[in-house]
Amino acid sequence: SCCNEEQPKADSKTAESEVQNAPAVKSAKSVVVYYSQTGATKKLAQIFKSARNADEFELKLAKPYPSTYDSTIAAVRAERESKQWPALVNAKLDVAKYDTVFIVYPIMFGTFTPPIYSFLDANDLSGKVVVPFCTYGSGGRKASAAELKTLEPNANVTLAYGISNKR
Repeated sequence: SCCNEEQPKADSKTAESEVQNAPAVKSAKSVVVYYSQTGATKKLAQIFKSARNADEFELKLAKPYPSTYDSTIAAVRAERESKQWPALVNAKLDVAKYDTVFIVYPIMFGTFTPPIYSFLDANDLSGKVVVPFCTYGSGGRKASAAELKTLEPNANVTLAYGISNKR
């Protein structure tokens, strides 16, 4: 399915365990960049923020996705087919302040959600440690990390982590 971001099925102890297993970072200057449509991925991002003492950067759409599941699927499908990524209210981040960027996102159509493309288009993560972490229903964790490595070839993209969020 397209959007796998209903209410989280994994309990917070499972999520905290996954976050604790994410790579340790040398620098105290980290940021958690995330997009969450329904709040499930936001909860995971906030666990990351607390566990890693990181700054938080929530991506906000200029025009939110429709409120119904089917309408959201149609909108995301159209974005993916046209490669016209959604406008963000806050696309630009002062990445120079950070050594490590945790990118937390739901999987949509087998890879990261379109707002992540918008963020990547607006920011150069060269030289940064980039840690992908996703919520997913039926897969996409490895594919999203591989695509992230392709889009950010000069960043050190680590192993992707994820929490199953099946309906």
